[in-house]
Order: sequence, then structure tokens, then C-alpha cells
Amino acid sequence: MKKIVVGLLLVGAVLLAGFQLNQSISQDKKIYESYEELSSLTIEDQNSEVYLEAIDGDEPHVSISYMENNKYRYEIEQNGGELVLVKHKNWSAFLTSFLNNFQLGDNSVYVEISQAALEDLNIKTSNSDISIVNVVSQNANLETSNSEITFSDGKVAESLMATTSNGQISLYSSRIGSGYLTTSNDEIYLDDLILTESLVAKTSNGMVDGNLRGKRSDYTVTSDTSNGSNTLGNGGSGGKTIEVYTSNDDINFEFLG
Repeated sequence: MKKIVVGLLLVGAVLLAGFQLNQSISQDKKIYESYEELSSLTIEDQNSEVYLEAIDGDEPHVSISYMENNKYRYEIEQNGGELVLVKHKNWSAFLTSFLNNFQLGDNSVYVEISQAALEDLNIKTSNSDISIVNVVSQNANLETSNSEITFSDGKVAESLMATTSNGQISLYSSRIGSGYLTTSNDEIYLDDLILTESLVAKTSNGMVDGNLRGKRSDYTVTSDTSNGSNTLGNGGSGGKTIEVYTSNDDINFEFLG
């Protein structure tokens, strides 16, 4: 009987501690602004969605909105044209995270940028989506896990790399030089994509589906799937190259002429 009572007291103490720790968490909204033209933007995050949108403006301007609490904080460093945002966890709040396994409110990072183009865009997070809208960059590297990556209405002159797992990769109405897209257990979807050099798209247990500007004869194609249909086929002698691989699902492409 004494063991049962002691056990109940311990459970009650843990629940009370969790409640008290939960009360101590407070969210603070932060906004960082700069009016210097950027050559590169780097965001290194964890477990937070990242939204980046380019907007019209007469002068260079970047605005970053994010939340901080006693579980994590952000460090921002701007050196000339290079801007870096990095999330740091407060490990002393680990017990809070363990007892309260959820996020308070919207912990997403929102970025608005107004300028002609970036040279380099690097965004890395985990277990959360990355969404890029209307951005122009020479190169872009987008990486997450267990979540989606969406790139729409943008231009990447040289190389776009998008990497995730267990999440869809989608490109909408965009123009890229070379693209390397890789995920697993989900779909790769391309809609109204202009490709100037090459594309590699790899997944497993997911469809690769979409449409490209140009004719089939513009491309040299290598594609393969297992246990699925393939309308893309192989071969050709065009100057642009496409490689598409999946398993246990279809490859379905249309050329828009």
C-alpha cells in the first residue's frame, strides 16, 4: 500500500512540475530588418517551418519574423552582403520539452526580401516545411526531413538542390538551370517548369509527376521505376538531360511544347 501511495505522489509531483514548467514558457515575437543588399541568405533551423517570399520594393530590404522562448533562441549575423540566421536550443529547458512535447503558437520563421536577386540561398530545417515564393537566386540549397519543400514562381540560374525524406517536393511555374531533387516515400511534382540544363529527380514509393516546357526532342532522358508505369521513357538526343528514378509508383511526364 505504501508503494502505491509513494508512486501516486511521484506521478503527481511530475505532473505538477510539468504544469509549473509549462506556465514558465513565454513566447516573444522578434523582427529583424536590414536595408543592405544581400548576396547570400542562410537559415539553419530545427523543427520550425521556414517561409521565404520576395516582394516588390524600390530599395533592398529584408524582414525576418520569428519567435523565441526559453526553449530556444536565434542568432543573427550580417557581414556585408551575407546574412545568417541560426537557431540555438536552450538545453536547460530539456525537461520542459520532455514533459510538454508540443510547440506554443506559431513558431515559424517568415522572411520577406526585396531585391533583384541573391547569389546563394541556403535553408536547412527538420521535421517542418520549407516554402519559397517568387525568389530569384544564382544557387539554392533547401534541406529538411519528414516534411515538404515547395518552390514556386521563382528562378534559379544555376543549381537548385532540394532534399527531404517522407515529404513531397513541388516546383511550380519556375525556371531553373540544373535541379537535383531527392526524397523518399513521397511524390515529386513539377508544374510548368522551365529547365535550361539538367534535372535529376529521385524518390522511392512515390510518383514523379509533372510537365515541362519544351518538346520531348529537346531532352535526353534516363528514367526507371519498378511496379509502376512510365510515360517518360528513355533516350533522345536533346541538349538538356533528365534523370528520373522511383520505385513502386508511376513516372508521368508531359511536355508543353
